[in-house]
Amino acid sequence: MKTEHKHELLSLIRRDDTKAFTRLVSEHWEKLFIYAFRLTKDRELAQSIVQTIFIDLWEKRHLLEIQQPESYLFQAVKFQVFKAYRDRKMKLEVLQEKFEDYLTEHENDYEPELILRLHQAIDRLPDRCREIFHLNRFHELSIDQIAEQLNLSRQTVKNQLTRAFQQVRTELRNN
Repeated sequence: MKTEHKHELLSLIRRDDTKAFTRLVSEHWEKLFIYAFRLTKDRELAQSIVQTIFIDLWEKRHLLEIQQPESYLFQAVKFQVFKAYRDRKMKLEVLQEKFEDYLTEHENDYEPELILRLHQAIDRLPDRCREIFHLNRFHELSIDQIAEQLNLSRQTVKNQLTRAFQQVRTELRNN
């Protein structure tokens, strides 16, 4: 797309031209999605990131002062990927903290029944999830160590731990 064309599209978008915005989206969606997917290796997250960028762009259209639209869009993808990973990391840390708090709160209540329920909940985890949980909680391996040992990405290990904590916590609350 020629620079003049890009600037004309942005000018039209600033003036609430939905057709110009639709054209901008259709001309950039696929490239941005591919870029986001390369960075995240997660189709849903990549799609969500690109969608967020275009929603933000439309909502802030009157404030647009973009000189290089394509550069701006790719930078926005990088920022949203960083933000998504930061948010996921914070959620994982909060879940781990809550799980540890739960175990600490019930430390004195560790009756055979509670220990049995905990082990049953862990045993019901999917195989890979259970393996990662065991390595982290019982063998005290870090996320990086688990990722290296199992030849997985850090994000996969984090996702599996999050899933394990959620499932175990839910089962302990429900029983």
